[in-house]
Amino acid sequence: PTGVGPTSKDLEEALYTIDRKNNEIRQLKDEIKQLQVDLEAQEQANDQLEKDFNDLQNDFDRYKASREAVRLAEKPDQTKAANPDATLAKQLGQLRDLLAEAEAVNDRQKRQIQDMTSEARAQSTPSSRRNLQGARVAAPTRSKHQYEGVYSV
Repeated sequence: PTGVGPTSKDLEEALYTIDRKNNEIRQLKDEIKQLQVDLEAQEQANDQLEKDFNDLQNDFDRYKASREAVRLAEKPDQTKAANPDATLAKQLGQLRDLLAEAEAVNDRQKRQIQDMTSEARAQSTPSSRRNLQGARVAAPTRSKHQYEGVYSV
């Protein structure tokens, strides 16, 4: 019976080690699940920011078009100078109203994007950033040329 004591002790140590490793595995699985949830939330936030950016770009394009229309309407036209039309002043006023409206929409959406970006940054805690960096999750990358020319006026 002298060999039974050390064998039982070795078995207890092995069971304790297995239990400890199982707990570590369970914790790692929980962390992976949380990282996946965080990643999905960040992807949704990124998708929303991209949608908002595209909406702003469309508004900006309309703004540029209306601005160009106002510029052309204010440019003296030789045929209209010879024959002034009362509707020209009305059209000019409408174009100016459109321009002011486009500028207001542009400003409002710019503030919304800034607010959403600040909120996304605030929700991204240092520990979750550290966890996301260590997760080695392949995220889609964007080429720097994808948005090239977006801001040209």
